[in-house]
Amino acid sequence: MSTFGSIASLLLAAASSDALDLAPGQWEMHPEERGSKSNFSCNQEPLTITIDRTAMRYTSTRDDYTVVGDILAAEDQFFIIRYDGEERLDDNGEPLVWIWLSIDKDTFVWARLDQWMAGNRGTTAPRLRCRPNTPPGV
Repeated sequence: MSTFGSIASLLLAAASSDALDLAPGQWEMHPEERGSKSNFSCNQEPLTITIDRTAMRYTSTRDDYTVVGDILAAEDQFFIIRYDGEERLDDNGEPLVWIWLSIDKDTFVWARLDQWMAGNRGTTAPRLRCRPNTPPGV
């Protein structure tokens, strides 16, 4: 393959990636936000996210808790999901839909899609990617 062909292949591969490529892995809450019922860290029950592109399904697990949902859309810096069995309702009485927002390759937040589209930019606390060999208690 020519140098041009190699560069073109790399550019096409980069252009075809989206937020679904960023999500898989283990995650923790930002250290300043820990202490709530949704507390998780890299060394104590990290959140593990997997993406099934074939079925367009999102799965997150933490200890013995698992949440799955349909991926409704995906772009470069976000994807939208509806959790299976979502009981929380928006102002129109519909199950909540969530948007996963990439801050960078190692940080994301969640927001309610209905509120985000209405201009409310409130989000969850940041989630940070776990690094291999993270020291205990970090």
